[in-house]
Amino acid sequence: MIDIEKNVDPKKKTQFNEFSQPIQFDKSKFVAYLGTLARLNVDINIDDLRHVPNELKDYIWEKLIDKYDVGDEKKNLLLSCAGKYFKDFRMKLICRYIFAHIDALDLEQIEQTIASGREPMESLPEILRNPPQKYDFISQALWYNILRSKLMPEFIEKRKAQSRRSSMNTYPHRMGYKGYLKRLDDLVKRRKKDSEEFKSDIPHDRATT
Repeated sequence: MIDIEKNVDPKKKTQFNEFSQPIQFDKSKFVAYLGTLARLNVDINIDDLRHVPNELKDYIWEKLIDKYDVGDEKKNLLLSCAGKYFKDFRMKLICRYIFAHIDALDLEQIEQTIASGREPMESLPEILRNPPQKYDFISQALWYNILRSKLMPEFIEKRKAQSRRSSMNTYPHRMGYKGYLKRLDDLVKRRKKDSEEFKSDIPHDRATT
């Protein structure tokens, strides 16, 4: 658990729509801060925030409400959001820094190394032996643990099978980087603009003499 300094500034106000999504304030910073709290404090070898100890969840929540004015009724929802952000980060980390280099690996050699009881990291290319520099909060031990789990032959086969299924999807879903909330904002703005343009095209009644 990484100690985060106590906030000394006034708490930032928050507002949520009927879908419990943040609106009417700097929601991008709010979401980024919530994601950072999870990323810095949850072990990357945990694949689901439901497996995180309650003490750590409470710590994340306390740090969030220390900076933002959020009611306790939002706790479960926002911790669930933190879990999603953490899961997204973990998947990006694995895909970008492990699977992107998988073609350069000698999987047979790694399997033999594991079977012999020797350290499988000895079989890895240099680019994989250390955690990414930009994520300096990931220790060498944590990095080795996630490498071991993701480079096991059964996991590699599972991933290949999933990739084959995904490639057969004729209509893959692509929301893009904005997400539903941002697209909803864009839709509201566009409708407002269209409505104003429509009103401007209506001829005004001329006064009769």
